[in-house]
Amino acid sequence: MDFIPLLKSKKSAIEDCQHTIELTEEKRQQIKQDLQLIKYGSWGTKGALVLGIVLGVDWKTKVSIMRREVPLAVGAILLSAISDYLVLEHVWGKHEK
Repeated sequence: MDFIPLLKSKKSAIEDCQHTIELTEEKRQQIKQDLQLIKYGSWGTKGALVLGIVLGVDWKTKVSIMRREVPLAVGAILLSAISDYLVLEHVWGKHEK
């Protein structure tokens, strides 16, 4: 789930680079590992957010939807987008050199 179009284009560029003929096998393996980091890092962050919300919120208390669910949803979307950005920028910076 790519929230920012720039991230999607950078991820596509990294995926396209792994099929370049000029790459050594070592560099190709590094790109594959980095693509896995992008994929699993993103899902790991989203899983940690869901787990934190489910376990960290007292669901038995009566609170309006605007005071609990809406801020949690907005926060989860923002944290997810930020984590996707940071992971992809880390991988992009490694291969940009």
